Amino acid sequence: GGVYVSTNNGAKFTDITASAQISQFYKIAVSKQSSSKLVGGLQDNGGHAFSDNIWKNYYGADGMDTAISALNPNLYYGFIQNGGGLYISNDAGNSLSSSINAPAGVSGNWVTPLVSNSIGEIYAGYDGLYKLTGSSWILQNTSPIGSGNIELIKVDPLNDTIIYVTNESVLYKSTDKGITFVPIYNGFSEITSLEVNSLNNQIIYLTTIGNNGQVRKSVNGGLNFINISNGLPNIGKNIIVHQGNNTNNPLFLGSSLGVYYLDDLST
Repeated sequence: GGVYVSTNNGAKFTDITASAQISQFYKIAVSKQSSSKLVGGLQDNGGHAFSDNIWKNYYGADGMDTAISALNPNLYYGFIQNGGGLYISNDAGNSLSSSINAPAGVSGNWVTPLVSNSIGEIYAGYDGLYKLTGSSWILQNTSPIGSGNIELIKVDPLNDTIIYVTNESVLYKSTDKGITFVPIYNGFSEITSLEVNSLNNQIIYLTTIGNNGQVRKSVNGGLNFINISNGLPNIGKNIIVHQGNNTNNPLFLGSSLGVYYLDDLST
């Protein structure tokens, strides 16, 4: 949306929205090669790509989760609502190269998860874990992953064969690239975000929903989790991010009141 003004009784309107920062990003993805290349999905305003220091709207509808190939910084991917279409740009968002429909008869969550692994393979979460193969989505898991749709996907940054997914309050782990999954954690509260330490993949972090939600940490690949929420107020905990390549292991927690910080030097 925006603001328009007319000086001739409504015969013509001029958009004066250009400098207003009013768009809402659902998700963003950043190139592994350059932080100057990124893509994100915006509520009601499609997928926006950033390259050459300019934002470009390269597809429409509701922009949702996005990904950039880990091998090709110019290969951008973006979902619309419910994963109903995947929109691909081969030139860093300057143009739309192709689009791919959702699997036949399948609809994802409003924000359907989308990720790239370290060799540029693309995964999405619908009623199961799907891998983009050519111009088709191929179901990977051979047995159901809970009921309903997958909500989050995280590929181990040090090992592409390890993939984590969540379905409501349950965390599942695969050690064979998504063919078989086993539940490793049930917090009885919906998981809102998931992160794997990029220096030590035995360390996993997750957050759970609501004002009474927690930040939890595992140091043994998800076998056990401890609560590390000490010092946080009772507010919504939306996302946790680990800063890679830093031996102090900085963590950033996005909450409904702002961003909180923790590292190995903190008390």
